[in-house]
Amino acid sequence: QNPAGLQVVNGFLYVARYDAGDIRKINLNDYTDISLVTSQAVSPNRIRVIGDELYFSDTLGYRIRKTNIADNSIDSEVVCNTNFITQTGRAGGLDIKDNYIYWCSNGDFIGRFDLTNPNAEPEVYVTGIDNPVAMRFEEDIMYVIAYDDDKLVKIDTSQETLVVEDVILDLDAPAEIEMDENYFYISEDNRIRRFDRSTLESETILEKSISLFPNPVLNVINISGASSFLNYHIYDLNGRKVSTGQLQNNTIDVVFLSKVIYEIELNYENSKISIRQ
Repeated sequence: QNPAGLQVVNGFLYVARYDAGDIRKINLNDYTDISLVTSQAVSPNRIRVIGDELYFSDTLGYRIRKTNIADNSIDSEVVCNTNFITQTGRAGGLDIKDNYIYWCSNGDFIGRFDLTNPNAEPEVYVTGIDNPVAMRFEEDIMYVIAYDDDKLVKIDTSQETLVVEDVILDLDAPAEIEMDENYFYISEDNRIRRFDRSTLESETILEKSISLFPNPVLNVINISGASSFLNYHIYDLNGRKVSTGQLQNNTIDVVFLSKVIYEIELNYENSKISIRQ
């Protein structure tokens, strides 16, 4: 149910299920071994495990929470509130560095909280980033996805004056970032791209695939991977348009068509994809 944050720890994949309001773990040696970690959240989003503590942003709960993954308890506790400036201050991506937890806020800033002082107040750490949604630290450099600006930026946190610098521009609805010493990996609207850190040249390593089934069709065509498609057109082999409309629940009703071969045209953003069925 809308999986969001992921992290692998000691052979288990921890998954935050945004819509279900819980976090579960999957045994990577036995995918049928799935257990509840915590359900004390409204909409768990991104996660970060440090030692035995799993920290997560509870986006619509307006909090950062944590749970201990070693004691087999499903309890979680509030670390700090994220709506300390506005009542709708929601947290998304997060990371931890030097005993501070940092999070992306829909209020166009990065917030932080001192984990060593439970009586501390959350604070605005840096502003000037349009709708930050994901972040990762690499030593003193904080990399942040600026969703509204379609770009990756960086901030040198060792400097007294924090400056937001552009790294990669012209992304397409970027949502998440991972990195290693050679590459940035960025998920976008319909793909995951890998960027060479020295040249910033990119390649697509995973792209949304489209499939239609069953084949042959009886009464209804089911389309997977087509949540962003808006309109469809069906043509017979003479090029005559026999049906047109908008997708409803990723299906097309064709019960009224004769049992012959057709070409289906799906209009996606500013492009068209044709599939013979």
